[in-house]
Amino acid sequence: MAQNISRIIERRLLVFIDDLYSSCKMKPPPNTEKSIFSPEFKTEIASLVEIAQKTIQFVTDPEEKAEISFAIAEVLNYFDNSDCAENYLLAYSNFFESERKVEAITNLVDFWLRLGNIEEAENALDKIYKKISNPEDSDFGQDDIDLVQIKLAKIYYNKEQLELAKQTLKTLGSDLTPKAEMLKEVLTAKILIEEKDFENAKGILEKKEFLELITLLDSQNEQLFYYLHISKLLAEIRESKLATELLKKAIDILRKDEDFIGMSETYFFLGEINVKAAPTFSNECFALALIYSDLGNDTIRGIESYLNFGLFLQRNSDIDTAIDYFDLSFKKSVKNKFSKGLIDSFEGMKSCTKEVILGMRELKSKDVLQENNEDLRTKVANALIQTKGNKIKAAEFIGVDNSTFHRYLNNLGFNKDKITRKLFKESSLHEIHEFLGENEILFTFSVKQVDYENGIEEVVNSFEKFMLEKAIEEKGGNFKDLENTLKASGQKIRYLLKKHEIN
Repeated sequence: MAQNISRIIERRLLVFIDDLYSSCKMKPPPNTEKSIFSPEFKTEIASLVEIAQKTIQFVTDPEEKAEISFAIAEVLNYFDNSDCAENYLLAYSNFFESERKVEAITNLVDFWLRLGNIEEAENALDKIYKKISNPEDSDFGQDDIDLVQIKLAKIYYNKEQLELAKQTLKTLGSDLTPKAEMLKEVLTAKILIEEKDFENAKGILEKKEFLELITLLDSQNEQLFYYLHISKLLAEIRESKLATELLKKAIDILRKDEDFIGMSETYFFLGEINVKAAPTFSNECFALALIYSDLGNDTIRGIESYLNFGLFLQRNSDIDTAIDYFDLSFKKSVKNKFSKGLIDSFEGMKSCTKEVILGMRELKSKDVLQENNEDLRTKVANALIQTKGNKIKAAEFIGVDNSTFHRYLNNLGFNKDKITRKLFKESSLHEIHEFLGENEILFTFSVKQVDYENGIEEVVNSFEKFMLEKAIEEKGGNFKDLENTLKASGQKIRYLLKKHEIN
């Protein structure tokens, strides 16, 4: 599965999957809790799409053919499969209503833009743009023209031609549908954010009339999408208060549907945007995100939640706790044979360990020091050691306020983000040194997905062989050097050389 599909997007995807089962006169499998990230689901959908495409060949009614083609296109779209283009065009040529024709083409434009293929997006829009631009073509009304113009403006936005995008939006009619009005205002806000005009962007996004448009949208899934999308824009311009209000509205909808996975994802985002403004509330949101993740009865989604939380903690320099969550997601991935989770967990633990090593080296390094700062540096380093990396207590230890202490860290070349309490735990340092010695061979090891798909034993074999070959490459065939590098006995090394047929 190519993209990391959010639960809000998944809800819409499942509607089209149900449409395909219905069109093919098939009953969905009884296991409705199956995760869209599981290999079984991927196989199931591939089979369903294949059956649906064969079904189209026997459909004579153009409108029915269009509906099936459109549903196939939407499903393939979510999995970044370019075969969706052919099905969108088939739907476009068979739909009778102009509104559906426009929907097929504009969704195809969005697909290509999401993949960064602007040329294909332009080619797709051209198929309809010439028709709607022809005054004699009565098939298309003003609402259709407005939607196509908005997509043209979006293409200009993606090409970083912001003035052309703004000029195109000015050509829109005065009586827009709620959907078109929403698309126009969101794109206008994005343009303003790109131009660093945050004040006017905020003015659009917090406007009462604009927010009321969300409630006028046809489906709850569309409402959820815009609550989330607009919240992200607000968070981008640091308007966490209004973003929080909108996310709470989204949670209300998800709670009524008992969509625990959707609630988990939304609470996680709510926690992220409130870390600085409301840290206590933020921690409560993270706790709820993990609780609802477990209640969601989707093991794969649960693993993704632990991974996301680990990445968030790593970004915020809580390396110690991040490693715990990566370790937990790794164990759950092993148990559930989730290869993507195994790889992401492994990479997360590896990068966290590397950060600890780099942080240790930075604390010891004197390359960036000036001669007259040596005494102060020693004083600061000693304070950090005495307080086990607690920067607030370290400031008190040398008798300065927090801002002064942080200025000392900057001036003296310390990387504040890398100074975590884990760096100063003697047991941690000892374990890292024992495990890695003085080399970093481990950090160049990467696991291929095929290794995990063939089982954990295959990963272990790949790791053993890699470490042996790299050690021999660096140290040659001297057994003493290999023993020191690999932290293994000569007998163990001989056994591994024979096992992996390394001469």
